[in-house]
Amino acid sequence: MTGEASKADLSQVNFEFLASYSKFRRYPGFSSADVGAIAQADAINALSHAGSVWVSMPESPIVAAYLYPLQWDTEHFGMPMYRLEVLSSREATVEQCAALVSQVLHEAALVPGSHVSAEVDIDDYSTVNSLFHSGFELLDLRRTYCTNRMRQDIDFVRMRSRVRHYRPEDFDAVMRLVRTTTFPSRFYRDQFISPDKAAAMYEKWFAGLLAEHGKSANAMVYVRGGEVVACGAVGEKDLSYAGLARKFRTGSLYVGRPDAVGAYAPVLYQLILESIESHGLGDTTVSLNNVTVCRVLEGFRSYKSAAASYSLRKMIQ
Repeated sequence: MTGEASKADLSQVNFEFLASYSKFRRYPGFSSADVGAIAQADAINALSHAGSVWVSMPESPIVAAYLYPLQWDTEHFGMPMYRLEVLSSREATVEQCAALVSQVLHEAALVPGSHVSAEVDIDDYSTVNSLFHSGFELLDLRRTYCTNRMRQDIDFVRMRSRVRHYRPEDFDAVMRLVRTTTFPSRFYRDQFISPDKAAAMYEKWFAGLLAEHGKSANAMVYVRGGEVVACGAVGEKDLSYAGLARKFRTGSLYVGRPDAVGAYAPVLYQLILESIESHGLGDTTVSLNNVTVCRVLEGFRSYKSAAASYSLRKMIQ
C-alpha cells in the first residue's frame, strides 16, 4: 500500500523502523523509541503546517516522505520554499525511495520557481541517490558533533580568561562582526538565493540568539584590549512536542574578526561546558569544508561525531 497518510494513520506507523538514519540515533541517552517518537512527531507536525505525508507500506513501512511549506523562508527569500523529508528503513531500495519522492512532488503540484530543500544522512544511500535521480543538487556536506561530557583541564584550551558572557551593551559590536562574516553553508552555494538575503538571514538568526541570551540561548564573547573581537551563541531544542522531557543545546553560530586568531576554541569550549551543565547535552553542526573548525571540534576529544548529512536542493521548473 502506498498512499497519503492522515494523523490517525501516522499514529499506527512504526517510526522506529523508519528512523534508521535519524541524526539522533547516535546521540547519548536516546533510545530507539525516543528516535522513533521524534520522527513520528515531526511527520505529524508537517501535516499541521499544511504539509502532506506519504507512506509506502507493502507489509511494514518501507519508506515515508513528507513535504511542507517553510513560511519564514518563503517570506524572507521571496520565493515559495518547501522542505522534503524522507524516512527510509534499511530495507528500502533506491527505486522505492525514488518512486515515493516522485509521487509526493507530483501530488504537491508546486508552482514553477518553488525551492525544495532536503537533508539526508550520509549513510542513507537509497534516499540520496533517489533524490539525485529526481533532480536534486548537492549543496553541502555537514557533520554534527555532540557530547554529554567534556574535559575540564584548565590548560587544555588557552586564553579562556578572555571569554565572558555576552552583555546587552555588546550588541552593536557583535552585530558589526556578523555583518562582515560569510558563513560557509548551502545558502551561499545556492545560485537561486541572493547572497544579501543569505547574509540577512544569518543576521536575524544571530540577533535572535542574543535576544534570548539567559533564556533559551547562551552567548559568549571574546575580549581583547577591551574590545569584543569574537562571539559565539547557541540555542536549544525542546523535544516536549515528541513527548520527551528533554532539551539540548543546538543551533550555534560564531563570528570573529580576521585577527581574532585563537578565539574560536575557548569560546566554543565554554559554550559546550555550560550546555552540559544546563541541558546535559550539546551539539554543533559544521560544513565539512570548514576544516579549521572541524579540527578544533575534534581536538576537544570528548566531542564526538554523531552524524553527517547531505544538504540538497531542487528548483521546480
